[in-house]
Amino acid sequence: MTNNLDALLTALYVELDDRVLPALGWSRDHLPGRKPELTDAE
Repeated sequence: MTNNLDALLTALYVELDDRVLPALGWSRDHLPGRKPELTDAE
């Protein structure tokens, strides 16, 4: 039972992280408190 629950939670996390959150405009790159990366021009 625990293995099935772990697999379900992992699959849910991957689905949210890969599809749902990017579709809503959320990104790991723009989290509060995180400095944006510098580009080559900067």
